[in-house]
Amino acid sequence: FVVFWLVASVHLRASKRLGWYGIVARVWLPVSIGVGAVIGTVVLKFWLDGALYELYWTAFVYPPQALAMSTPAPWHRLVESLIFIGTYYAPWTLFIAFAVVHWWRHERDPVTSVLIAWILGGIFLIYIQRFSWWPYHFLILFPPAGILAVRGVDVLCGFIMDMKYKPAWSAYLVSAMLVFPGVAALGVPAGQKANAYLEVFIKKPGTLLNFHHGISPQYRMIYRSTRFLVDEAARPGKIYVFGDPLHYYLSGRESALPIIGWPWGYFLQSQWFKLPAQLEAARPPYIYVDKRNLRYMGFRGGGVLKFIETHYTTLFNDHEGTWWGAKPKSWDD
Repeated sequence: FVVFWLVASVHLRASKRLGWYGIVARVWLPVSIGVGAVIGTVVLKFWLDGALYELYWTAFVYPPQALAMSTPAPWHRLVESLIFIGTYYAPWTLFIAFAVVHWWRHERDPVTSVLIAWILGGIFLIYIQRFSWWPYHFLILFPPAGILAVRGVDVLCGFIMDMKYKPAWSAYLVSAMLVFPGVAALGVPAGQKANAYLEVFIKKPGTLLNFHHGISPQYRMIYRSTRFLVDEAARPGKIYVFGDPLHYYLSGRESALPIIGWPWGYFLQSQWFKLPAQLEAARPPYIYVDKRNLRYMGFRGGGVLKFIETHYTTLFNDHEGTWWGAKPKSWDD
């Protein structure tokens, strides 16, 4: 949003509708007051709930410490994420380019300026998140890229209609131009998800579970892995999962600790040292450890793995990790 307001300010200044003093007084000051009011309300709420220090620690103390000890994301993940968005927008790239070139050479309208700034700002934000680079981060680029593509179609249609072609030829060119992205889009694997929707909701109506199994192998495998927890013979109680939180949802069990076990690679060493005592206090009947978190336990230490091996026994291995069950009378030893 800061980028949006900068672009708007530049256009206001270039159009001579406002000078810099007017922009600060009539644009930036009201915006700053609005932002301050929202943030101030949040801070006030935390203060009234006695959690102001926790807010401060989460927002300012933890992030630099976590980033200092975390391993940056591998470059291949960034490449895979680029392929993700590139695949979906490849058929529209030409139209996006037309929109940008037309904006640069002819008409620098505010809307296109904001869309281009959105893409550039989004790319910068994605790049600096060097500990993540997950494909879903690139969803921030989907709206501006899509709107720019439509803008490019409009520019190209106008260009074709202005050329001295016969009306029929102009219609042929416009039709061919619009058919191209439609045909090219058939190469995008989105059809796989669309087919899952059709299978569950239209062809042979099924449940939401059928739908998830159809589109997500991970969902299906975790569902199978957690079936023993819904059996009557399973011990009751909250569980703890060093891995995908879907295990909680699909098993119907809650987490034994306040912090879910998905992001332990980003937590501080002091938090790792507290884990054994927290687990002993919670005494979950079952613990799940995926392969990634098992590696973290190896080099982060903290006595977590030793605690699990002492008080738990291996039940079985699944596609991604190991289920552990509490040993009988282990807590009394």
